[in-house]
Amino acid sequence: MKENECGNREVHVVELLNHYLLVDQENPDALYHLGRNYIALGRCDLALKPLKKALDLFPDRHKGDICFVIADLFEASRQRQEAKRWYQSGIERSETIRISSWILMGANLARLEEFSSALECYENALDAEPDEAHHELRAEARLNMGFVYRAMGDYGEALISFNDAKEMDPWDERVQDSIGELHGLEKIWNTLESLKNLKKENSPDCDNEIKKLLDWIFVQARIEFEIEDKDVTVIELLRQYLEFRKQDAEAWMIYGQALRIIGRARESLEALQVALDLSPEEDQHWVCLEIALLHAFHRSGEEAAMWFDRALSLEKNLAVLWFEKAENSATLANCEEALTCYQNALDLDDGSVKVQNIYYRMGCIWRGLGNYTQAINGFRKALLIEPTMLDSKMALQGLDGIDETIKVCRQISS
Repeated sequence: MKENECGNREVHVVELLNHYLLVDQENPDALYHLGRNYIALGRCDLALKPLKKALDLFPDRHKGDICFVIADLFEASRQRQEAKRWYQSGIERSETIRISSWILMGANLARLEEFSSALECYENALDAEPDEAHHELRAEARLNMGFVYRAMGDYGEALISFNDAKEMDPWDERVQDSIGELHGLEKIWNTLESLKNLKKENSPDCDNEIKKLLDWIFVQARIEFEIEDKDVTVIELLRQYLEFRKQDAEAWMIYGQALRIIGRARESLEALQVALDLSPEEDQHWVCLEIALLHAFHRSGEEAAMWFDRALSLEKNLAVLWFEKAENSATLANCEEALTCYQNALDLDDGSVKVQNIYYRMGCIWRGLGNYTQAINGFRKALLIEPTMLDSKMALQGLDGIDETIKVCRQISS
């Protein structure tokens, strides 16, 4: 197992273990580590079989931990409900549950919009290992509670959670940004209150004032969304704005995007469906892309695939659409389809996706398929464009000496 201890050597470990298991097929440690390394390589489809076999072979005291690994596998492949089932199985089979497992299960439930259950998981995480050695994980649990409360629209509880997380880990920028965003809401309450008061007056003299205020709100919402990344502020501004301007397709689109980002998937989908209905045909591919991303993150890759295809049926000459479809296809282990989509994005080269990112992702696919020559080629091309690209550097280092490892593997199996 020394290769694995070095880090970034998953390819070598996979080659060695696959050949070792030809000799000792019932070794649970080997099966477990093979599955873990397949996950690290993005081949969740290949990881499931050895992990399930390891689950059968390990003694009961280890079964809970393996269930959590299988749950992480399904979460990584965007099969949220299946991940939930395995997390629950891990809970049932474990004598002691790690704080990290509670956090991962909470995140899964939050993506499924099971907010109350997610909060329970984070509370359990805080109770699981209260000692100072886990202060960063405890801060993560409290931060995630803030995100859940924010998604529920309970900004008061969210702010309490974020402040608690700040006390636990003062240097986490996500905490600082989240606190700043919620404090920033106070600046818009007066504006929204003015809008409500003008609406109550219902006087013709107020129409011009309402128009000016609505114009300002929309401009401000776009600035907050595109420049400041203040999604909660955007949601609160546009929620009021859309009561007056229900036919504004762009506003529904931004509203839906902001809701997706903070985890309110059901509301996001409703808003994006309205945006799709209102948008002219030449803009509908963008809305379809947003719906696809929503499904990919909160529901399933299969549902997302249908929306990526719909987006591409409307607009085939946009690299980012092919790239995002490729990302989803790779997650679903449709490797050949992913490579074709990445290549289409490369051929278009319209600036909507960084070319080095495409080469890197293609390298990852080739590496997962065991085509190491092509993988090395992809990582090198990425580095030619961006010599400081750390992911590609690390990937190349991980493939260093792979030919020698394969020779050793052949000796094992001969």
